[in-house]
This record gives sequence, structure tokens and C-alpha cells, in this order.
Amino acid sequence: MEEAYALIIEALNNRDKDIRASAVKALGKIGDERGISS
Repeated sequence: MEEAYALIIEALNNRDKDIRASAVKALGKIGDERGISS
């Protein structure tokens, strides 16, 4: 799971705004899954 966060952080630091947007969506999805499971 930590590797996934590292990849997302790299994507958030990317200059390409589409890649950043994808990273934000991925973080939201992870947050949703955690919220549902806890």
C-alpha cells in the first residue's frame, strides 16, 4: 500500500494536470474505501 501512496505523490508532483487529476481521483477512491470499511 505504501508503494501506491508513493506513486500517487509522484503523480501529484507531476507537471501534467491530467496526471495530477488522476492522482487526486485515486486518493479520493482510497479514502472512500477506507471510510466504508472502517
